[in-house]
Parts: sequence; C-alpha cells; structure tokens
Amino acid sequence: MANSNFGTSSYQAGREGDFSKLSQQIGTNIQKISQNASSMQRIVVQLGTPADNQQLRNQLHQIQHYTGQLAKDTSKSLKDLGAISLQSSEQRVFKLQRERLLNDFTAALNSFQSLQREAAQREKDEVKRVRTASILGPPDSSKEALVVLDETKSQHFHSSQQRQMQMQEEEVDVQALVERERAIRQLESDIVDVNTIFKELATMVHEQGEMIDSIEANVETAQMRVEEGTSQLATAASYQTRIRRRKCIIAIIAVVVVMIIIEPIPVSFAQMEKDLISALESDTHNQLENEAKLRAISQRVSYDEFRDIVRGVHLKPVSNGSLSANKLPKGRIWNNIALSKKSYETESCEARKGAATTANNYSLNQLPISAQFLNSWQQSDKKSRLLILYKMGPAGLNNIFTIDMPTALLGEIFEALLCFSPVSDVVAVIKLMEALTRIKRFNLIVHFLNASERAICQQLIHKLLASLVQREQDFAEEGITEWTIQELGKRFLVKS
Repeated sequence: MANSNFGTSSYQAGREGDFSKLSQQIGTNIQKISQNASSMQRIVVQLGTPADNQQLRNQLHQIQHYTGQLAKDTSKSLKDLGAISLQSSEQRVFKLQRERLLNDFTAALNSFQSLQREAAQREKDEVKRVRTASILGPPDSSKEALVVLDETKSQHFHSSQQRQMQMQEEEVDVQALVERERAIRQLESDIVDVNTIFKELATMVHEQGEMIDSIEANVETAQMRVEEGTSQLATAASYQTRIRRRKCIIAIIAVVVVMIIIEPIPVSFAQMEKDLISALESDTHNQLENEAKLRAISQRVSYDEFRDIVRGVHLKPVSNGSLSANKLPKGRIWNNIALSKKSYETESCEARKGAATTANNYSLNQLPISAQFLNSWQQSDKKSRLLILYKMGPAGLNNIFTIDMPTALLGEIFEALLCFSPVSDVVAVIKLMEALTRIKRFNLIVHFLNASERAICQQLIHKLLASLVQREQDFAEEGITEWTIQELGKRFLVKS
C-alpha cells in the first residue's frame, strides 16, 4: 500500500513538473513574440520613406515569418498544457495560470497581427506607386528623345545608349516588383495562419468553459446527494426509534399475557413498572445517541470527535447537592490542615506561598472527601477560602476533585482566587488554576459556567497579567510569562 501511494505521489509530482516546465516555455515564447512585434514596429514606420530599401524589407520578412512560426508552436503548447490532468487541490491554481498565459498570448498575437496588416498595406501602396511610375515614365522619355533627335542629329549614338540603360533599369524594377509581390503574398499567407491560431484559441476557451460548467454541476450534484443522505439518515433513525419502542411495549404485553394464561402466578406490577421504565430509559438513551450521530455527521467532524460526541451525549454537570453526604459531627475539624484561629490578615505571605507550591506539609491520604470539603468551604468567607486553597495546594485539590467538580464551586473558587496578593501570590494562583484544568471533566464543567462566573474568571486573568507586568523578570525565573497566562485563559474560555 505504501509503495502504491509512493508511486501515485511520484506520478502526480511528475505531472506538476511537466505543467510548470511547459508554462515557463510558453511564457518565454510570449515574451519573444512581444519583443519581435516591437522590432517590426520600428521597421514598418520606415516603409515608403527615403530610409526604405531591400535590406530593410528582407529583415522585416524574416522577423514576421519567424514570429508566425513561434506563434504556431505556442498555440500547440497551450493545447498540451490543457491536456495535463492534475489533482483537484492544485487544479484551481494551475487553471488560473493557464488562463493568464492564454490572455497574454492573445494580446501579443493581436499586436503582431496588427503590424502584419500594416506592413502588407504599406508594401501594396509602394508596389502600386512604382507601377504607376514605370507606366508613365517611358512616354515622357520618348518625347524627350524625339526632341533631342529633331534638334541634334549628331547626338543619335548617345541617345541610343541612354535608351539601352533605361531598358535595363526597367528590367531591374520589374524584378523588384515581382519580388515585392511575392513577399506580399507570403505576408498575407502568414496573416491567414494567425487567424487560424485565433480560431484555435477561441476553441480552447470554449472547451475550458464547458469543463468548468461540468465541475460545478458535479459539485452541485454531490451536495444534493449529501443532503438527501442526511435526510434519509434522520428518517431512518426516527423509524428505528419508533420500532424499538413498539417492540418493547409488545414484548412486555406478551410476557404479561403468557404469564396470565400459563400459570396464575402473582404478578409484580412494581417490577413490571421498573422494567418498563428501564426499557424506556434505554430507548431514550439510544435516541439521544442517534441525534448526536446526526449532529456529528452534519458538522463533518473527525472519527475521534464523532466518538466523543456520541459517548458524552448523556453526561450532565455535577451539582452541589450530589456531594452533600457524609456530613461531619459538630465540633470536629475535617482534616489536619483545617484553618487555625489565626485570621487571613495575620497569616504570613511566605507561609501561604510555601503551602501553595508544595504538598509536603501534609499526607494526601489524610485529605477530606469532597462532601466534607464542601461543608467547610461553605462556612468560610472569600479570604478564608483562599487560605484553604493555599494550604491544600494543587496536589491536594486534584486528589479531592479528580473526576468532576460542581460548576457553582468553580465560580466560588474564582471569587476566592481573585483576592490574591499581586506581590507574592501570583505563582500559587497560577498553579492552582492549572490544577483545575487537570480535572477529567474540566472541559464539560467550563461549558456550563454562567455569565457572571465567566466575568469573574476574566477579571482574575486580567489581574494576573497586570501583576506580571510589574515583576516580569522575577516571574520569568519561575517559568511564567505572558503567554503562560494567556494560554491559561484560553483553557477557561475567556479572552485575555
């Protein structure tokens, strides 16, 4: 399988290389056509002027003939470029590149053909002028010769030589005219070739438009089929739920009827009610899973995300009431790190910092259960709660709340942490917040925070950032930067 993928990728890379190489060649040809058109422009303006000569015309014919052949080669290369098939991900980029080359080639070809027409017209005008001069010239010369013969008989021999030279010049002019007419016919033939190239370009543009229409039609068809498939899945899930519920009810009724017919055994209606409730709960759970599957399909998530959505459909946030058991008798402290009689204001900052950064002050197996912690927590004010958190530390907090935590309690922890001292408690608060993110159902808990609890959390993040600015160098030694606090804010779904 790996070899097959390697072969496919190598083949595709080769196709992309061919496309790039051919595109570069076409671009070079277009540049040469534009340069030759500029050279033709300089020569054409000299035709029919005193600077006009045979060498200049020969140079013009060579340039335009070479450029015409170059245009034919470029047109063929554009056809080959359109025949190269590429991956859909690269198709759009290469399609735009091909369109740009096609537009540039069309512009260069228009300029070249315009110069061809102008050169042909100037050549025709010059041939017409020379023909007119050759027809009108000899009679004037004959009249002058007759006058000379009448006036001076002694110059008869000289006049004969002059007529002979004139006849030779006329033969040369005739040959030049023939050569010019041949060049004009060649030029007109080249113009026809350029017209043929324009027709081929129009065909390529038309075919490209049809291909784009075909791609759009396929995309629309695929989208319609996906929507139809989703609708059919929803209908099938609804039918499956109804059938399953009917089967449960029919099975229970059948069991009751059989029991009544076969043997008059006392029927436990309580058990039947319990079984019916259990069956309905199971059916409800299946219905929730089906709805979650449809949501996941409509969101086009990955397989892992699909599985997590289906598994977590029945989860609910834990509440304070679910942890209210195991109340302690009056007068008993809940563990060996309970609050002493000293108030929060008299507690040493160094002691709080040390208690928050290490868990060596106590044994984790002596910590209270979550219900005992909540009882003591509810009897304390904000500053006392902050001291409780400092003494427990991150490890103690994670030991009590490993799996879940009430959402309301998380909001109260935010309120307590907001009372921290910006001078000495920043590191301890950050480590406690990192401990909260290690609770297994943390992501679910955060999503159930209300607006006021999120606002308190945002104030806490802003206060941490402000404290960091004042002692940035000291916190850098602890490995805490602005990025650390911003990432922590993202975990709690607040903007820093």
